[in-house]
Amino acid sequence: MMNFKNIIFNKKKLVQLEKMFVLTNLIIFFFLWDLKYYLQTINVNFDLRILIFFSLIFIIPNIKKAKKYIKISFIILIFLSLHLFGNIYYDQIQINQNHFLYLIFSFIIIFFTLYYKELIILNIKKICIIFLCISSSFLIIFNYNIVDYKELFFCGFIRSEGPLFKIFFKENSHFGMIASSVLFYMLTSKKNLYENMLMLIFIVIFFFYSSTTLVFSLTLMLILLAFLEFYYKKNYIFNNKKKIFLLLIFIMLSLSKYSCNRKIFEFTKLDFINSRYLENNKGIIDKYFKDSSLSDAEKKKLLISIYNNSEVTITTQVFINSLEIALNTLSKRFFGYGINNYETAFNKEISLRENFYYIEDVKYINKNDGSSNALKLMTEFGILSFFIAIYVVYFFFKKNIPINVKLFLISIILSQSLRGAGYFNGGFLISLILIISLSHSYQGDKS
Repeated sequence: MMNFKNIIFNKKKLVQLEKMFVLTNLIIFFFLWDLKYYLQTINVNFDLRILIFFSLIFIIPNIKKAKKYIKISFIILIFLSLHLFGNIYYDQIQINQNHFLYLIFSFIIIFFTLYYKELIILNIKKICIIFLCISSSFLIIFNYNIVDYKELFFCGFIRSEGPLFKIFFKENSHFGMIASSVLFYMLTSKKNLYENMLMLIFIVIFFFYSSTTLVFSLTLMLILLAFLEFYYKKNYIFNNKKKIFLLLIFIMLSLSKYSCNRKIFEFTKLDFINSRYLENNKGIIDKYFKDSSLSDAEKKKLLISIYNNSEVTITTQVFINSLEIALNTLSKRFFGYGINNYETAFNKEISLRENFYYIEDVKYINKNDGSSNALKLMTEFGILSFFIAIYVVYFFFKKNIPINVKLFLISIILSQSLRGAGYFNGGFLISLILIISLSHSYQGDKS
């Protein structure tokens, strides 16, 4: 057996090991970020994402090639550091080690993505097929029950308890964040019989592990696929008619359920952005708040009953709360609060509100990630976040980028802009860096 020393001095073997290492890191960042929670249940406190630091082992021998990307990554790091620490100084917040760790981790991911850009693009199909294989195991279900069509809160048809699913995903919505990217990449790629079978199984899995995030991301990406088919004059929908038909059945059945489409209508019930409902009920509210016989807790409960927000899911309340924070940031702090400093904005906004008209739990949920990466970006970078939106639109219309790559990366960004879990999860930051980089440099032929 060839030992480690022989591998190091065997260039061919080292290149193979490097490719395997890159593939492993991509799988971890795109699909396995929730695995740490399962590991904690078996008393293993380890985050697989730190394996990316070992990329330096392979890059050191090619330091000349790496210099360009080190320079770009350092410029971004300097900007992020000055922006963050300037805000920390302004808000008189104590600097802690997490600020430095987040900046270092951001630097490593940015550098890794830029350095291995071509290899990452070549590996997308591999990680998609690996994920399709993993997902097939989610059909191993111990318990399930058919959900009543009139059920108000669960956006799905079958409540499933899949032991393997729970290893990989903490919530159904986390699966929904990345499922559409895999599906639409494969729909627009050449496939063999085995891969077609895996895709059909994958769509069937949607019925067992549905979520609002999954339904809306699939709907949005199907609309984008239809547009790109016309834009490129391709026949992806016709060539995948069986899979598209099954997908349409899932989407239409889901959207016909109130539990799936309710979040659209809940915004009209919780009209917190323009406060019309608050103004219309100001007399009643003032009466309760001037009543000295009522405690603060009782006043809040009465206020909640006035807004009738028992009809509104806590997910929507958290999202609207995050939206308010983002909009207030844009009006007060044009350049935001700095990377991973969302909690400062959250605490400041909550403390400034005279009357907290959400249920109490909203004060503590998603204090760090804002429930949406788009809202997190708006709060942390202010008007600068709109440059990212411009890049995404430019990338979408750039014709020399393959459709499968385009749909994969845009799906990651859009689905996690609806319901995100931070920049490091679900391959969000990697996808964002690739979109910006490919917008400038990709010279390949369109698919």
